[in-house]
Amino acid sequence: MIALLKKNKSNISALIDQAIVSGSNFLLSIVLVNVLGLNSYGLYVLIWMPILFLVSLQQAIIIKPLYSLFEKQENKSNYLKDMFSIQIILSLLSSILMFFGLHLFGKNLISGLTNELIIGVSVLSPIFLFYEFIRRVFYLKLNISKVLQIDLIAYVGAIISIIVLNEFFNITIERVIYISSTFFFISIILAVKIITIGIVPQSTFSTWKQNYPFSKYLIYTSFLQWFTGNFFLVTGGIILGNVALGSIRIAQGLVGVLHVIFIVIENIAPVKASKILINKNERLMRQYLKSLFFKSLIPVLLLLISLIIFRVEIIDLLYKEAQELTQKSIVLFSMLYLLIFINTMLRIAIRTLERTKIIFISYIITSGISLVLAKPLINTMGANGLFAGMFLIQIVSILIFLFTLKPSRV
Repeated sequence: MIALLKKNKSNISALIDQAIVSGSNFLLSIVLVNVLGLNSYGLYVLIWMPILFLVSLQQAIIIKPLYSLFEKQENKSNYLKDMFSIQIILSLLSSILMFFGLHLFGKNLISGLTNELIIGVSVLSPIFLFYEFIRRVFYLKLNISKVLQIDLIAYVGAIISIIVLNEFFNITIERVIYISSTFFFISIILAVKIITIGIVPQSTFSTWKQNYPFSKYLIYTSFLQWFTGNFFLVTGGIILGNVALGSIRIAQGLVGVLHVIFIVIENIAPVKASKILINKNERLMRQYLKSLFFKSLIPVLLLLISLIIFRVEIIDLLYKEAQELTQKSIVLFSMLYLLIFINTMLRIAIRTLERTKIIFISYIITSGISLVLAKPLINTMGANGLFAGMFLIQIVSILIFLFTLKPSRV
């Protein structure tokens, strides 16, 4: 009973932490649009895209192997130290890649990218990756209270500082990057003192070799997943400009509050569905997921309809500077997120049935669609082409998953 209570407490704390991170990112977007303006906010969104790509690689190279292989280690302490060393190497490489990549390619593609901003992003990138590693180590050790502490410092601290400093100085995008880096770095220093991770260089390479068979396909998947999820937005930002991307990203942030519902579902449904499949049968598992889908559909639809109806009032309340494109994007993202919700439920069913190969295949297909169609669609149709591409990706994924889950194939 005590163990169950502790587990439930950890789950609740994890959801609270996710709410803090998601809520802080949402609040930060409001602050940045009002402080920087749409053009600089669009640039801010665009320069975060390569950082998020590196985070997806970090998941494949470090985080997922750590979560899956940690308990199998005879010497867990040394394994954690080795992963710490690998993270240091990855962070340093990320800084080098970001610096030279933005210098060589970014200046020609991204409007408003300055040398100072490139340096700032090259500093932020390794710090943020290291911060994400520390968070995951705390989760691994079920020390969720410490995750809450460092997230409050990193996210809320940065937002408060930007608001306060804006009263005394002219806050620029470069200063926002340095403020964020500072608070992530402070959180890392406090966290490292708590978990006291060391370095064992002599065994790091052997740990890398041990992890590589597990990681290699995850790395491919990370590439594909990033292209599927972000390539249309990145291409749209480059072609349509920072203001258009900022306007679209405002709408995505508003509709993105749905992620709270998705996270709750993804924390509950897979475990319950798996238990039903193991202890009963597949038919009852399917019935459970269908029932959960229709029950969850009610709050999802209510939220989306409310956002569509009150979109003008919400935008006027939260943002000083917004365009008509933001209003239109809220309507389109609301419809798109309904498809994402369907996709989320289908993925849970597929993972429960251990047919995960089809998810990888769907990423290959949708990444190909993104690479081939993003530029011509956006060049021809503008923002409408960007949304058409994102809709197409979700519809193709849904059709693939539905075909895979046909009862006749069970």
